Amino acid sequence: MLGNFVTRGLVGARAVGGVWTAISTWTLPAVTLGGAVTGAGQNMTGLGTLTATNSGTKTIWLPANGFVVAAGTPALGAADGFPVYAFDADAQEDIATSLVVPADWKSDTNMSAYIYWVSAAAIEGAVDWAIYGRGVAESEDLGTAVEIWSPAVDTTDGTAGDLNITAAGTITAAHISANEISKIQVRRRATQGADTLVGDALFLGLRITYTSKLA
Repeated sequence: MLGNFVTRGLVGARAVGGVWTAISTWTLPAVTLGGAVTGAGQNMTGLGTLTATNSGTKTIWLPANGFVVAAGTPALGAADGFPVYAFDADAQEDIATSLVVPADWKSDTNMSAYIYWVSAAAIEGAVDWAIYGRGVAESEDLGTAVEIWSPAVDTTDGTAGDLNITAAGTITAAHISANEISKIQVRRRATQGADTLVGDALFLGLRITYTSKLA
């Protein structure tokens, strides 16, 4: 009787009281719970492993002043009170930082990355950005070469100091693992044909969004 009961859909509020004793094996199909679920004063024992499948989006912000120079001579300064790295229009330059991949990251999903930047001058043009990275596990060499994760060409509207945000770039799940330390490099590929901004591009930071196992 109980086996049939728990496999049927329940519509509306239901209150279940008393003690339920399973004298055999109960098989539950997929269960979706909506709204608040309250178990005041109830004890649930002998349930084995419970897996929470709810998920939500979380954000990581990596500001410019958390990076160091990795190639060329990008200069750390400030623009309207925000720390920025100035990337030159005539040479390829890199900055780097590190990030421990969150333990709550849902590992079968990709992460998204967005570069925040402004143009130093009132000049129209595009900047060819790229994000490189490499996950490093215990006993692996920190000096292992980075791989390109996400290119992003973004065009300014020609107004100095206006915020620009690149379209979402992808950090694929194959490139990272939870709890690994990842080296992340941001590069202005100024020598590429897609980069047409003749002035400095000022990097404010990198926003990463990911799907968490728990909302």
